[in-house]
Amino acid sequence: MLKIMSFNLRVDTPVDGIHSWEHRKASVTDFLSTEAADVFGFQEILPPMLAHLEGELPGYASVGDFRSPAGEGCPILYRRDKYALLGSETIWLSETPATMSTIAGSHFPRIATYAVLQAASSLPFLYCNTHLDYASDAISRRQLEVLLAYVTSIARQYGAAMIVGGDFNQTAGSQTLQLIENAGLISVFSHLDNPGCTFHDFGKVSFGLPIDHIYYDPSCRLMDAHILGGLHQGVWLSDHFPLVAIFRH
Repeated sequence: MLKIMSFNLRVDTPVDGIHSWEHRKASVTDFLSTEAADVFGFQEILPPMLAHLEGELPGYASVGDFRSPAGEGCPILYRRDKYALLGSETIWLSETPATMSTIAGSHFPRIATYAVLQAASSLPFLYCNTHLDYASDAISRRQLEVLLAYVTSIARQYGAAMIVGGDFNQTAGSQTLQLIENAGLISVFSHLDNPGCTFHDFGKVSFGLPIDHIYYDPSCRLMDAHILGGLHQGVWLSDHFPLVAIFRH
């Protein structure tokens, strides 16, 4: 069994007041420890936030670079007792993926981190974690084109199944999501008529469609997927709800 969680943790900023990271981090750590996913993919995480989680979750190793020394990252944490890391890289979602860069029209530089992991007596899989821009559907689609071209090639090199997750900033029916579906990947929401929203703005939004997604290739067998809504210990853990997918792999 492979349990993956994608979670936009909301950047640490004082404008959030009682919802700032300092007021959430203990509950976030407790929640993550309780959920005990095999692989976590985080978005909007700053270096001090990652350092805190690494200290509180010693059973996990992390991979991924930040988009600037003090900027956001899309790190992947994986269980060090279960998986061997075969390869990992952070790429830029632009015309030059190997160098720090931004696609024209994007509000921010956007990145993706992938990790190729393998458990004993199992085939490898590639998990890619990303956060696409919200400037427009066309911009996020182009960023996803770059991502898919790059990591599909990597997955083939390793003979690995491919799973892509993160904050896509797009809902069903968008050009962005049509692109990944046309590439042959399947949404974990495909069996659900109304999965609900993932962005809730610290409880201010209660309906809508998810903008956080996990897609997988047909070689993976999805067992369950759900959005983990609500408070934890009376605290909004983020302005997004985490998304969990469980595979037989």
